[in-house]
Amino acid sequence: MHILNTTQIHFDFIEDSIKANTVEDIFQHVEAGLKNLDNKIRFRRIKKILRLGHEETSYTIGNGVAVLNAKTFGVNRKVIGFLRLSKPVDFKADDGKQCDLIAVILSPQNHGPLHLRRLSRVSRLLKDTKIVDKLREAEDVDVLKILLGSPDAADNSKEVAKAA
Repeated sequence: MHILNTTQIHFDFIEDSIKANTVEDIFQHVEAGLKNLDNKIRFRRIKKILRLGHEETSYTIGNGVAVLNAKTFGVNRKVIGFLRLSKPVDFKADDGKQCDLIAVILSPQNHGPLHLRRLSRVSRLLKDTKIVDKLREAEDVDVLKILLGSPDAADNSKEVAKAA
């Protein structure tokens, strides 16, 4: 098994088997992931911005993948996360597919070009159908962490690689 994330994107949180029925439920899980990272993050502001972005545009990039993203005063550093849902949720995608793989990119308001670079890298990674298939086939969160190159995976990588 090898890392699929060759663009050196650092994922701050990776979660698996998320139970969500609506986009709003996903926002709640994003909030929980952010709380685990940093209690100084302004969750209400972020949720409001993500909700507004969902109403005004589509976060979907096709093939059941959505990339929630925002530049906001709600964070003081970049945050990139990944959620794999236990069942797809309707994001009103142009291709009609419900989404089960969700990336989250949050950047400080003054990170304009850097935010766009992060968005481009994550989108490019998650538009690759081979990578998306591997992420969907991954047995658990430990395998997802290895595939996405998370530093948290280092402790379990040998055991997970043997099992794979």
